[in-house]
This record gives sequence, C-alpha cells and structure tokens, in this order.
Amino acid sequence: MPKNILPYAIMRDDKKNSVEVELYGEVVENVPIDWWTGEKVSGLFIELSQFLTDLDTLKEADDITFRINSTGGDVEAGITIYNRIRELSGHTTTIVDGIAASAASIIAQAGDERKVNVGTQTMIHGASAGLIGYYNVNDLQKVENMLNSINKAVAGIYSERTGQDVGAIARMMKKESWMTPEEAVENGFADEIIGQQAPVVDKVEGKKDLIIVNGVEHILRGIPMPNMNIRQTLTEALRESDDDVKIFERAKDQAKTMIVNGREPSAIDTISKGERETMTIEELRESYPELVKQITDEATTAACASVDESVKAALDAERARIQEIDSIAKMVGDQALVEKAKYEEPMNASELALKAMQAQQAAGKEFLQNRNEELKETANAISNPNQGMEDQVAKDATELQALVAKIKEEG
Repeated sequence: MPKNILPYAIMRDDKKNSVEVELYGEVVENVPIDWWTGEKVSGLFIELSQFLTDLDTLKEADDITFRINSTGGDVEAGITIYNRIRELSGHTTTIVDGIAASAASIIAQAGDERKVNVGTQTMIHGASAGLIGYYNVNDLQKVENMLNSINKAVAGIYSERTGQDVGAIARMMKKESWMTPEEAVENGFADEIIGQQAPVVDKVEGKKDLIIVNGVEHILRGIPMPNMNIRQTLTEALRESDDDVKIFERAKDQAKTMIVNGREPSAIDTISKGERETMTIEELRESYPELVKQITDEATTAACASVDESVKAALDAERARIQEIDSIAKMVGDQALVEKAKYEEPMNASELALKAMQAQQAAGKEFLQNRNEELKETANAISNPNQGMEDQVAKDATELQALVAKIKEEG
C-alpha cells in the first residue's frame, strides 16, 4: 500500500482565501497500530484526531471544499466530522470524487453544496459491529440497542439533508442502497453532478476485500461488493449485480409458489440484461448455487408458514365447533348424543340440534302410540287422554327449531 505523511491533503489558495481538503481513505478515530511492529498502519486514513487539529486552521477560510473518496469506517468519527464541518462559518462544498460509502456518505452530506462526479457511487446502510469474545443475552441486547440508536441518529442526518421522511431513509439503510450520481441527486443526497469522466475502479485479483478507486486503495471492512472483473467500473459491476437481483427475485417467487403448492420447480424463467431466458433448476443451481440455497430456504420457510396457518385455522374451527355444541348440551339433554356429535360422528351445533329434535319427536310418537294402546283397554277412557303430552312435544319441537335457526344465523 502507498505510504502517506499526512492522513489527507490540504491545499490552500491564500489569494482567494479558500482551502481544498482531500478526505481520501478509511474514516477512523485514530490510525490503527500494527500489532507486530507497534507502528501506525500505512495507507490513507481520514483520522478524526488529526482532522480536528487541522480544522482550527481552516476556520478563517471563506470557501472550503472537501473532496471525498472513501468507503467509510467508524460511524461515530464520521458523524463528528459531519457536525464540525457544519459548524464552519465559511461556505463549504463536498464533492464525491470516487466513492462515498457508509460513514463517508455522512460526511458527504455536510457541505452547504453537495456535488458528485460522473460515475461515482454513494452508499448508505445500517450500522454494524464486530464482536470478539463471549457474550450473554444482556450483552448482545446492549449491542443491538447501540446499533439501533446509531441508525436513528444517522437516519436523522440523512433525512434533514435530503428532505426525505426518516422512515423512508431507514428503509433505504436497512436494504443497503447504492446510488449512481443521478440517483443520489434524485434522492436528495447530492445537489448536482459534475465532471466528464467516470472514476476508474479496479478489483485486485485474489483479494476480495480490496478495491482501488482512482488510484486509492480501499479496504472493504464489512461492505459487501458485487463480483467484479479486473478494470471493471464499479457502476458496471453494480448494474450486473442488479441483473442478478432480478434473476433471484423472479426465481424466488416462482420457487416459493411451486413449493407451497406441492410442486417441485423444474424450470425457472429469468430476466437478464433485457432478455427473457428459461433455466432448468439444475442450470440455476450450477450458475447460482448460493442463490438456489437461499431460494430453497425461503421457499421452505414460506411453505411451513402456510401449513402452520392452515393447521391453526383448522384447530380454531374445531375449537369453535366444540364450544357451540357445549353451549346447547343442556338443552339437548342426551349426553350420549352430545359425545357422539363431538367425537364419533362429528357434526356442528345446528346438526346436533336437528338430530336431538328428531330423536325427541320419535320418542314422543312412540310414547303416544304405547299410551293409546294402554288406554284402549280402559272402558272409561276419555276421548283424547294424551292431549297434554302432545302439546308438550309440539312445544319442545318448536323450541328446538328456534334454537337451530338461531345457531344458523350466528354461524
């Protein structure tokens, strides 16, 4: 890596009382120390302690420009630099020369004027923390609370400078949003686009965590980047990455639908670079193994969720059926018939009430027939000895019919 004497370059124009500061490299509170040598790590760093010291010499300038080429770093250092730039009395301008990602995108919002060069990238995302050691639930909860607090603070800064709602900003941060110059202006993260030529972005072969933007090496600490070819511009790589996202989203939706419906996906329609293609599941697995794994995991989760909802609905319906039967059990009076309706020959309360009414009518008719046979043998029998019993049977039938009607209305 190239060595540097100062963490960043400061260029003055005394005649115009203007200053230009190059904020290139990783945003850090202090330049890290090499564990083996005990010396500061070589490379380009935007060091907070050095920046605050030098800031005192910039306060009297009428015009101060901060040129940014950084993938970010320490979010708290970035917020501090943002606030101190905002305090300057002179006119301030921030210009993105290559990339302004993570904490560097916060600094890019500090200028009275915010400009982005052609072909540059601005990226915002949620805060992250690296943990080493052993932690209990309370410790992890504290880390989560800290990260949530930082995210709210950063979202507040973006919201104030872009004019967007905090909720919309929070959603952009959650999904990690990369923005071209046009998108940065459209979303309020920049005021204008300048320059004629896109910055050159190199991906170093064999090193997944290192890119070079306009000659500046950037260590990608926790920032996922698309797969890039050597000498491919970041914009091109991100555009191809977007194509992969389209393929994944379409394939995921199809696979979910198939698995939930009990079908094994055999072919997936994909959209890539404006053309419609069809890939077999084996071709998809060979071309995008990690993607297929994610599709399978998400589809399985969706299928299980669908089954769980169906089981829950069935249990709720069964519980309601039993409760309805219990509510009329005393009126039915026949406990054996109630148990049979619950478990042996399942029926709902309406069907049970109808069965009970039919049983009572049959029992009443049989009783009257038997009673008439007995009275025929009595010489002094009255003309209609069972009039009272017939009235009672008719009354019971009427009550049961009313109950059935009521249950049907409530159901």
